[in-house]
Amino acid sequence: KDGVGGGLVCAHCKKSGELDTMKRCGRCHRVTYCSPACQKAHWKRGGHKSVCKLPGSPEPTESGAAVGSEPKFPCPICLSREDLGPLKTGMCQSCGQLFCDDCYTGYMQGKAKQCPCCRVTFSLHDIFKSTSAIQTNRSPGRHTPAVHFSLAQCYRFGRGTSKNLAECERHLRLAANSGHGNAQVMLGQLLDPRNNTESDAPRQDASEAERYYLLAATQGLPDAQFLIGKSYMDGRRGVPPRLAEAERWLRLAADTGSRASEARTNLGVLYETGGPGVPRDYTAAARYYRFGAEKGNPICQSNYGRLLMKGRGVPQDQRAAVQMYTLAADSGVAPAQHNLAIAYMNGTGVRADLHKARSLLELAAAQGHGLATMQLGSLNVSGAGGPCDIVEGVRLFEAAGELGQPDAWFHLAQMYSESGSQPLDTEKAMKYMRRAHDERSPAYLQLMQGASP
Repeated sequence: KDGVGGGLVCAHCKKSGELDTMKRCGRCHRVTYCSPACQKAHWKRGGHKSVCKLPGSPEPTESGAAVGSEPKFPCPICLSREDLGPLKTGMCQSCGQLFCDDCYTGYMQGKAKQCPCCRVTFSLHDIFKSTSAIQTNRSPGRHTPAVHFSLAQCYRFGRGTSKNLAECERHLRLAANSGHGNAQVMLGQLLDPRNNTESDAPRQDASEAERYYLLAATQGLPDAQFLIGKSYMDGRRGVPPRLAEAERWLRLAADTGSRASEARTNLGVLYETGGPGVPRDYTAAARYYRFGAEKGNPICQSNYGRLLMKGRGVPQDQRAAVQMYTLAADSGVAPAQHNLAIAYMNGTGVRADLHKARSLLELAAAQGHGLATMQLGSLNVSGAGGPCDIVEGVRLFEAAGELGQPDAWFHLAQMYSESGSQPLDTEKAMKYMRRAHDERSPAYLQLMQGASP
């Protein structure tokens, strides 16, 4: 059973465990274990060996044995798994021999120094030269997609050759169109305008990027599952978000992989905001945020603090909220710095301290946080928490307006239309009031509603 915190059960001993301690079977990704000992016991004596299969392989028969469960091309090291695992990464860079992912990873981490087939020492040096030789000297075969992927990485990062994104894309397409999962992920990222902002990037196409993400995600690659889930969650030009599909893929990515923490954060955001196909669920959002916060994720700490402050999905606890904000603010999260400043301004969950609030707003404003910039402008104009600086206040209000805070224009209009901190200037007041009107400033609209008969 999937879940957060106590929702996973070991397939061998049936013990429940936390999400971070339970690990999925690296081959089928369908069962979880609490320890390597349980995984080995379930494989040898629990019957999992007879039903474990790679994603996309035939379902088990009624007798329990999977049709074609014996590897068609066994790894020459373990002889029990396909030599091209789900991630499709294991290849000797000298002879082109393929291995399953687990065995190749072990060799690359130093458990052995030589390829068991050609006896050449495994090395990350001269990959471009050796892989190019494999492409030239060997006839095309099952190793070819891995060769193209290796060459694409060389061109992508300038390893052994000059960086060339056009050549990188060409080799990635050859590998990806042959079913190489990691090549599909990298090609999707190269084509995705949200993930690649390099000036020499190839023609970008969000739709095509999604197609390659989806191909890799269906093979069980966690990074691809996160990327397609995030893409569906955000939507793209002309295509609205597909939140139900986003939820499905993000839940898969949240279990394992290098993007699991990001997946949990996005699931929290998805449940907090809700939308078509995914009803708002503050309890689920708080669960995901809390899990990430306990693991030190600063975004989750900031978001969990917000729910604690408002009592959404969890009992209201303003002091705990301030603690979460402080952790996230210390990590440089601008929304947390802003929310913590508001707590110090209002004395919510902490003793009021305008000087501390102003310092926090300065940190958030320096990162382009629009609301913090506007509120810092107000403190500069009023002199609260520090010296009064009208010129700086005007500059901050203008910056906040450009950052998407239309109320900043309304405040500027008031400053120039009323006697006080600024000399009267009808022309400037009208200019700023027009900006407030055009950008639908809530403060301006409220004033207009109050002035209506």
